[in-house]
Amino acid sequence: MPYIMTSTSLNTSEHGIDMSLKSMIIWALRRGQAKAFVRQVADTMSRLDKFNAVWKDAFTNVPFYAEWKRKYVLPDAIADIAELLKWPIIEKQDLILNRDKLVRKDVTRYHESVTGGATGEPLHFRTMAGESDAVTSNKWIGWARMGIYPDSRCFLLWGHRHFYGQGFKSNLKFAWRQVKDWMTNNLRTDATDLSPHALEKDAQRLIRFKPECVIAYSSSLLALVRTCSSYRERCTALGVKAIICTAGPLTADERTEISLFFNAPVGMEYGSMEAGVMAYKTPMTGNRYKVFDDTHIIHSDNGMPAGTNQILVTTLTKRYLPLIRYRIGDYMSDVRTRSDGSVSDFLEVSGRAGDMIDMGNGVRFHGYSLMVCAEENPKIVAYQLKVNKSIGVVTFVAQTILPLTEAEKVKIKCHAADVASIEATKIRVEEAAELVKAPSGKIRLVLEEE
Repeated sequence: MPYIMTSTSLNTSEHGIDMSLKSMIIWALRRGQAKAFVRQVADTMSRLDKFNAVWKDAFTNVPFYAEWKRKYVLPDAIADIAELLKWPIIEKQDLILNRDKLVRKDVTRYHESVTGGATGEPLHFRTMAGESDAVTSNKWIGWARMGIYPDSRCFLLWGHRHFYGQGFKSNLKFAWRQVKDWMTNNLRTDATDLSPHALEKDAQRLIRFKPECVIAYSSSLLALVRTCSSYRERCTALGVKAIICTAGPLTADERTEISLFFNAPVGMEYGSMEAGVMAYKTPMTGNRYKVFDDTHIIHSDNGMPAGTNQILVTTLTKRYLPLIRYRIGDYMSDVRTRSDGSVSDFLEVSGRAGDMIDMGNGVRFHGYSLMVCAEENPKIVAYQLKVNKSIGVVTFVAQTILPLTEAEKVKIKCHAADVASIEATKIRVEEAAELVKAPSGKIRLVLEEE
């Protein structure tokens, strides 16, 4: 495992954890994750054996994999993880087009899930009880290194109300979510409303709650930090132990900006809806993403375009939908690999392949490369790119806390043109009160215009 927690580090009295009645209830509610952690500590099963077990389960119980095995003449088992380098890559579209073949033969109770759809067509898939416990326990191991435990007070700038649907049943689900948050020492607030009024209200709630940990969408927390600068002194004095950001990359400078605001170290999670959390970075990992190699195998596909290091993931725990060499769509940089060709760690996640902008005239760049234009202007809390290939124009749309001056717009235009290697006349800069979001509530980075 990438993080080792000894029995000593689990000693509650040593860490000053108040084992009150509520604390004991919280630990009881986390019993699935606790059991998974105990299993992981005692686990002597190799990655090879785990893969062969997952693969056998896949082609035995999931019709898609039975056909995939026949189509590519794949073996019943492998003798070395390195053999996977020659296996075919599964694209998201393969799963979308074969949704009816993803239904397992051996599971009758399941939950319907869907990916966020921030970069294209969402994937509908199923999950089953307990499949995320091992991955979640890995997260807790990483968090414990930062002084965060299952009963720590956590402020969550996470998700939004429409996750729960509409109508009476959705109101019950939302009410139950609030009860569970209270029982587990969490306070949750909407991460998708980045208006100054909403962010200021979030900052006030955070200060009143006095959390030990803040868990947030990366872009949402950065927006709060930049919008609520007047609250910095009070947030610095809270004694927050750690900040955990996910659901989007942050530059090193942006992580430093957040860290200084709260006077706390910033950790990053990397994962996806369909694969779970796969890697984790903190100052203790040298600010590199360490792969959870007991639950996932990550490979790098640096084929097209050359040297891009797209992430391919294989899951090593039993899931309703196993993933074998599945292209998540994200890029990673400064990749380190093991002798078997799998990735051990990487420096940054630099966005999705779906956010690669091809102007059709030989100009090609990634939408996240323009992040520097937003990073250098503290007025900008979020941005989005509108691409019109027919006229070769890219519009940089900024959500700001204060209006941009003409000089600032010119600076953004020139910097964007330089980064994207296109003419400044082909860059436009606009401001918007709200940016277009995906069904998950996350801001879509790239929008195509006719």
